[in-house]
Amino acid sequence: MQTITSTLQPTLQVRGKFRATICKGVVRSWSEMTDRVSRLAAAMAKHGAGRNSRIACLALNSDRYFEYYLATSWAGSTFVPINTRLAVPEVVYWLGDSEAELLLIDDNFLTLLPEIRRQVSAINTVIYMGDGETPEACLNYEAMIAEYDPIAAADISSDDIAGLFYTGGTTGRSKGV
Repeated sequence: MQTITSTLQPTLQVRGKFRATICKGVVRSWSEMTDRVSRLAAAMAKHGAGRNSRIACLALNSDRYFEYYLATSWAGSTFVPINTRLAVPEVVYWLGDSEAELLLIDDNFLTLLPEIRRQVSAINTVIYMGDGETPEACLNYEAMIAEYDPIAAADISSDDIAGLFYTGGTTGRSKGV
């Protein structure tokens, strides 16, 4: 059975030293990226991510976003990508409806964080994935990767939910699918 993370193993064997990501001048190989993914998964697990936990991300595309996507699956959790074009009430609705427990956020959306925290009590942990100074009561993405040891990928099956995506809500409220 193929899972999101099981496809990394053959890639590592064949292309481990080859380029996996390039972002803002930072180049990472498949081996480096997979190590970071397993460390981020360990950090997420330490902060509440478990089997089928919902982990949301409100950020622009980047190498860190790709790592979040893989690390969430690595931890056995469900990724919940938040549309970056939503207004605050819609972001709050998606986070509440999805029952997200962790939120990763970058610099572009920090202004929304106070309102998110005020309205979404289920968010236990916020991981700052930007390059600036880590906001108060947030964990730093890079510090977490540096702090935690890699873990093995969770034993997941094809019956587990990989991701929870929301419809556009053009005919009513957005729905998780």
